[in-house]
Amino acid sequence: MDLLNTIDTLLDEQDLTDTLRALLRTPAEAPLGQNFIDPRDPQVAHFVRGVIQPRVEALGGRDYLHDEDNNLAFAFGGQGSPTLLMMTYSSSHHGNRMEEPYSGTIESAARFGVDELCAFGRGAGKKGSLASALAALKIVRRAGISLRGRLIFAVNTEGYSSHRGSDRIFAGLRQNGTMPDTALLCVGTGLRACIGNRGRVDIFVTVRGRETHSSQPHEGLSAIDGAYEVLTRLRSMRFEKSHPRLGREQLTPYKLVIGPVAPHTIPEVAEFRLDRRLVPGSSMDEAVDEVRAALSDLAPFQVEVSQGPFMVPSESDPEGPVIQALRRATIACRGRPLETFYAGYTGDAGRAASLGVPPVEFGPAAHGEVDRPTGTEFISLSQVKQAARIYAHVILDLLR
Repeated sequence: MDLLNTIDTLLDEQDLTDTLRALLRTPAEAPLGQNFIDPRDPQVAHFVRGVIQPRVEALGGRDYLHDEDNNLAFAFGGQGSPTLLMMTYSSSHHGNRMEEPYSGTIESAARFGVDELCAFGRGAGKKGSLASALAALKIVRRAGISLRGRLIFAVNTEGYSSHRGSDRIFAGLRQNGTMPDTALLCVGTGLRACIGNRGRVDIFVTVRGRETHSSQPHEGLSAIDGAYEVLTRLRSMRFEKSHPRLGREQLTPYKLVIGPVAPHTIPEVAEFRLDRRLVPGSSMDEAVDEVRAALSDLAPFQVEVSQGPFMVPSESDPEGPVIQALRRATIACRGRPLETFYAGYTGDAGRAASLGVPPVEFGPAAHGEVDRPTGTEFISLSQVKQAARIYAHVILDLLR
């Protein structure tokens, strides 16, 4: 059987484009000013239950998960080995200053340096991979091939930059007696295979002073001064742990809210959110304790340090079965070797790896306006098409 010929015959490019536009036109992202979106948000529920679920059910998937967080998991194929988890994601947090974030416009992105047809819209990276994965499912379904192995197609509604969605999906699969042998995480990698990434933990820091009228500063204790002291201490911290491919640990403040905001009022509270990046072998508890120690004895200010959402580091076997299948698929579909890389960003792969399910991240990459995360977001139609072909090739190669 010629897999590539079958895939190219059955791939409906217009349907793929229409699906991508439908996804891009449906909101499911954190609004500007918020760091997260709750998976139970009505917009997420509609996106998953109203837009994605009917498409998967129409392809004959058996519902494996009833989840109050709106996560989905559907089973396809037989009862044999291996079991492949194909994980897609509903939410993202960027592109939230676009003038028309839900247009789904198809046009050239030459003005942004990408001279080809692209689809424009918020969440283009996650939604591009999702559209490709749905197209791959349709190809497999239309091929009429009985799968010996089992495919679990999941939609992860994670919106807190944590492993909450994966934890619930894996718990549901375990309850149904199914644990994947390996996982393909459908996220934007530029059609390269990401086989390792850093972890991270959010650290919340609250500095308390004493508010007063700005005409009598000596009567208060300004949280602005406290915030300055916190930043001074944080800048002096040094991190020695490193990884040969992922680099050093790091610490970056990325949010500061000072209040109360009132006329001529010296603020009382400063609230920081710190991004602490970790590498394989890092201790999350130690990472938080190091910040706590650095900010101790900040009198006369009161300082509270606590742990927020986290994602653990990941490093996968570069010769694992999904990587090998991706190599074969990339050669067949693109006529070139698969490129692998280690990412400085943090992804969801660490949770699968920690549960003994080797993960690989792969998918079409979104583009941003001069790498401005909140600006215009778009994705190349050619990459979405290539990802659909490669996903279908991997499924049929591994499971038939």
